Amino acid sequence: MLSKFRRDIFSYLIWIFILSSCKTQVENPFVKGPYLQDMKKTEMTIVWESDTTYTGTVFYDKGKNLNMTAKTNDAAKIQKVILKNLDPETEYTYKAEVNGYKSKEYTFRTAVKDSDPFTFAAYGDNKNGPFHHKKIVDLILSYHPLFVANNGDLVERGYVYEQWKKLFFDPAHDMMAEIPLVPAIGNHEENAEYYYNYFCLPENKAWYSFDVSDAHFVIVNTEEPFLFGSDEQINWLKRDLANNKSTWKFVFEHIPPFTSGGNYYSNERVRVKNLLHPIYEKYNVDMVISGHDHHYERSKPIGSKNSNHAVAYIVGGNGGTPMRYIGVRRQFSLVASRTFGFALISIDGKKMNFKEISINNKIIDEFTLDKNNLNSVSEYMKNKINFEDIKDPEKRLMKLYRSVGRKFYKKEKYSEAVKPLKKAFQLDNKCAEAAGTLALCYAKIGELTNAEKYAKVAIKIAPLFPYSYSAMAEVFKKRGKYDRAIEWYRKQIKIQPDSPNALEDIAGIYLEEGKLDSAIAAYQQAISVLPNEWELHFKLARLYEKPGKKKEALDEYKLAVQWFYDEKRSDDYLTSVEKIKELSK
Repeated sequence: MLSKFRRDIFSYLIWIFILSSCKTQVENPFVKGPYLQDMKKTEMTIVWESDTTYTGTVFYDKGKNLNMTAKTNDAAKIQKVILKNLDPETEYTYKAEVNGYKSKEYTFRTAVKDSDPFTFAAYGDNKNGPFHHKKIVDLILSYHPLFVANNGDLVERGYVYEQWKKLFFDPAHDMMAEIPLVPAIGNHEENAEYYYNYFCLPENKAWYSFDVSDAHFVIVNTEEPFLFGSDEQINWLKRDLANNKSTWKFVFEHIPPFTSGGNYYSNERVRVKNLLHPIYEKYNVDMVISGHDHHYERSKPIGSKNSNHAVAYIVGGNGGTPMRYIGVRRQFSLVASRTFGFALISIDGKKMNFKEISINNKIIDEFTLDKNNLNSVSEYMKNKINFEDIKDPEKRLMKLYRSVGRKFYKKEKYSEAVKPLKKAFQLDNKCAEAAGTLALCYAKIGELTNAEKYAKVAIKIAPLFPYSYSAMAEVFKKRGKYDRAIEWYRKQIKIQPDSPNALEDIAGIYLEEGKLDSAIAAYQQAISVLPNEWELHFKLARLYEKPGKKKEALDEYKLAVQWFYDEKRSDDYLTSVEKIKELSK
């Protein structure tokens, strides 16, 4: 038998052993990252943001021992650690440690040696579609490209801090931890300071260039006033392209010079086209990858009549945010698809293979160009279209449709919108956008015969333009024929499956009819289409409260708060916060 003293000592030692065996749980300080930037043949930059100001350490090596270290200099929230003296074309493993917390281990590859083959990926306009965005970047990661470019609109509002995490860094984390991302700035970044803080931009500018193997890559800022308000960027661009003799030249920019989407009638697009294409053609740019319009499109090779060189233009705005329509297919368009996806481009000497891959890992479009093979070049150039033959919309038409009529429509000044939209359609009877928007305005003000007339005309011209279907649905709503209205909304869903708008309108009809369960089901379906839309969660929560479904309402209010990421707290947001407190009791 142990004496009481000895038993007490024994128990004490057991507790000391247990306590010493328990690892202290260190809270994860990483808000964003770690992620990769500024890939070179002998360097890589590791970036992260922490929840407060810390110093940190990166452990790395070719093997698993991670015997090499690189430390930060001063304490800061955003850290950029350069790993130097690396071997080219080599895989390394790394992890970062901040305040005693170590990240997972990740791998990266340094840039390839001169003339060696490599593959890169490109996508863009993921700004308000984090769930599709994640699927796309996870698929990109599975292909292991050397780097990935994003052609802009990474977030919905660049000045809203919360959006950078929820809409961009969280979905893209796994990819960016192992593949460096090269950004081009879009209009939704709003030239915000966060864009410049999070990325390694040469001279901290939103235009820059770099080389990989036989290819030269240029990032252009197409936003005002950087493109038109000053000669600085254009002069730099000309010098940069003139001084580079790489086999391949690629440009990433946000505004598409050539598109069959909603920006075809944009004066901004026309100005970008007329300013930049002659420069790209003169200095032998092979491909320009842009976004802004939310679909995929590849142009025919575009070059001047007397030139042997032509440029291919890609619209790659299908990176996750709800997509928009493809209008009338223009004379320069070769392939167009309303499908989420990304581009995967392989370079091997003078041979390029281009693929556009869907979110479901299907090839949407593919071609190969071998500059050493005359048959390959001839096959590629047979689709060439002369730049001089491409007709732009009249300036008057663009002003009537976009600057006047569409603005009145968006401000719900439907009567004021009718005259400029009607005049725009008279100037261009292929402008389905003017006809469809006109139809919807007529429907809103009760001129149902005119609404039906212009909606049917617009559908015949451009079957993928959604306003025409909304107009027809509005016509039947005004006539009290709700079943017919829902039929038209169902047609809209078929041509716009990634948008919740028509489903929300259907829910509105069910509410007018007193069909609460059907309205709830419609909102549930809308949320399945766009789970990050906080207003849908808020409205569904309100509906759940009517029959006393407190748990369901509470869950939806929590999701409304979770996905609310504006810096201004709206009344609905504040209501959601109060409802969470009330329903949690």
